[in-house]
Amino acid sequence: MSHFPWLEIEGVDKLIHGVLFAVEAGLLLWAVGRTSALFAMAGVVVWCMALGGVLEVVQFYWVEGRNGDLLDLLADTVGALVGVLAIGVLRKK
Repeated sequence: MSHFPWLEIEGVDKLIHGVLFAVEAGLLLWAVGRTSALFAMAGVVVWCMALGGVLEVVQFYWVEGRNGDLLDLLADTVGALVGVLAIGVLRKK
């Protein structure tokens, strides 16, 4: 039995992936500043997708007891999109 039973709820792991990548993407975009907003947003999302993809491949091939999951990568990507869009909206205010 897990010390965190709420982690066993269906979809919670995807939500965690999304939130973590939204925070990462938002912080990266914030750090980049106002340089070509659309280019910066796309670059941050591509970076997050690449990082998420590498992490899933590493888990699949080299981490015992773990496996790569394309749905985790999708959750990472959606989270990154949410993060850059949120910062984009906040900057316009």
